Amino acid sequence: MKKVLLVSCLMCFYVELLFSQITVGPTGTVGIGVSNPLSNLHVKAGIARFESAVNPLYLATHSSDPRIASSNKIVFYNLSNTDYIDIQVRNLYELSDTTNKKNIQNLTRREGSLINKLKQINGVSYEWKNSSVKQVGFLAQEVEKVFPELVVTNDSTGGKMMSYSHMMPYLLEAIKEQQQIIDNLTLKLNRLTEIKSAKKSGSMFRKEEVVLPNEDQENIGK
Repeated sequence: MKKVLLVSCLMCFYVELLFSQITVGPTGTVGIGVSNPLSNLHVKAGIARFESAVNPLYLATHSSDPRIASSNKIVFYNLSNTDYIDIQVRNLYELSDTTNKKNIQNLTRREGSLINKLKQINGVSYEWKNSSVKQVGFLAQEVEKVFPELVVTNDSTGGKMMSYSHMMPYLLEAIKEQQQIIDNLTLKLNRLTEIKSAKKSGSMFRKEEVVLPNEDQENIGK
């Protein structure tokens, strides 16, 4: 008799505990861990895990910054699971902290002439095959031949995807490289103008030839 009473008490405690954690409101709202759900599904701070055979997805609300977490990556697809969707945000910040990086190298020293590399890539306008909206950008296959680190292949679709934001450092260094060429040419032109002026005035001068760095002479000839 004592055993039956004990089991009955434990069952009552379990049922009470279960229903104290899941609440159904008068309008059909459901709360988990809350007694007064304020939306269709109201969950108290914690972690929700969506299991899969390969890559589980976590929704974590216990931190000061709510997080969507995965062991690999998160892909945003449409409801029919046939194509990607747009993501709209006000600002997008990417991790770029020096303390998280290693083997830091200057691009111009590692890549050589970035201007010559960028000449191999074309900016294009296009329309997605499932849309008539005109857009501009690059072709991933073309970029991959020049900057392979900017392109990845989707493991489920085989489609090529590139990081547009990571193209900016190459563009920045190419502008600086081009500006150096312009500065050298400006210096040479100013010297030649001085020589020409001196000739016209009959002044005595010593002609000084301005020699550009080898890399700039090569760029001028291209």
